Amino acid sequence: MAKHQVDVRKRRFTGPRPVEDEVPKPPKYLSRKARDVWKAAWQEFHFSAAEAALLEQGLRELDRAMEAEEVLRKDGITVETGADMVRAHPAVKIAKDSLGAYRAVLRDLGLRDVEGA
Repeated sequence: MAKHQVDVRKRRFTGPRPVEDEVPKPPKYLSRKARDVWKAAWQEFHFSAAEAALLEQGLRELDRAMEAEEVLRKDGITVETGADMVRAHPAVKIAKDSLGAYRAVLRDLGLRDVEGA
């Protein structure tokens, strides 16, 4: 029976993924998109416990960015202050920071080419 191999530098499976090495279920609190990225990443890569925790954190950041984008679609990208000044909506910074954190996790884990990411 052929054993699967893991390319240590990229953690990619080079052979068929064995049945006993099932993809762990994504956390239920993640959005549909984040769960899809989780599944795609686990289908293609092998993760240590620490890397799996980092992936989960990155997907929480993706969800936070998507929530902020939804607020911006509803409220607009600017808000008026009490002094009749127009400022960027606070969700602009949240979206930018969260998306940056998500991309940093993808980079750290080498997941640039995972479907849906």
